[in-house]
Amino acid sequence: MKQLATNLNRQDNKEIEWIVACNSSELDLSGLNFPVDIIKFDGDNVAQARNAAIREAHGEYLMFVDADDFLLPGTINNVIDKLKPGCLVDLKVYPTYEPVNSYFNEINQKQEFRMPNWAFRRKPEPEAEETLLNDKFHKVDKKSVFEEISHYLKISGKIIPKGVIWDNDILFDEENPLYDDFYFMGKVLNIINSFIEFDTFKYVKVKHNDPINDPSLSQIECDDRWNQMLNSFIKTADLINANNLKDCIIIHSIKKSISIFIMLLLTITSVVVSKVKSWIS
Repeated sequence: MKQLATNLNRQDNKEIEWIVACNSSELDLSGLNFPVDIIKFDGDNVAQARNAAIREAHGEYLMFVDADDFLLPGTINNVIDKLKPGCLVDLKVYPTYEPVNSYFNEINQKQEFRMPNWAFRRKPEPEAEETLLNDKFHKVDKKSVFEEISHYLKISGKIIPKGVIWDNDILFDEENPLYDDFYFMGKVLNIINSFIEFDTFKYVKVKHNDPINDPSLSQIECDDRWNQMLNSFIKTADLINANNLKDCIIIHSIKKSISIFIMLLLTITSVVVSKVKSWIS
């Protein structure tokens, strides 16, 4: 949390309000150049914490930042004049396993404002060696949003008008904390029709890789994880009245189901092959 506080301080903006929902020990977040409000909430999952923060928010726009993630310097100041009522802003997420210090060490050594080449990607991009960062942005039509529905159903890096959330009573799904953002973002996408996205990365999503000592939500042991994920897609699709969006979510859930089935099949096959080999030997 201290690391995130330092990162937000680097934004050099006194107009932001940081709400920290906490259900454990007291936090010392003094010395910041912007207001911070530490609130207590009843519960033990991230959805309950996020909902508690929503209810206490005073600003016109909301963004949720995980404690391990960070914004690139100057992001808040760059995005302020682009915020509009009824418009969702996508800061463009850069996923990586590297901690925040690795990024700042890298740019300090090179003295250039570039995104280092250690991003976590399933498919390497041709020009992924390094990305020269800028503050340009572009509008995104709803068809493109639907085509990237997997990305837009995740809360990371999204700035959402608070009025859209409050006026429509949009909250995270506390009954499905592993996939609470699918439900939340589905309801947001059902209402918002205006989108902008930055051309280069502004939000760095730091992925966990320590399932024993510091597991992420995706690494927490859960016997019915895949069932919870599919239930979240079904629950989200049921509340959507925009047919195109509903179809996209249904198709996405089917693709996920097929992917899960193939993974399970491969796992079972691998186990069977290992057993056969052991019998033969």
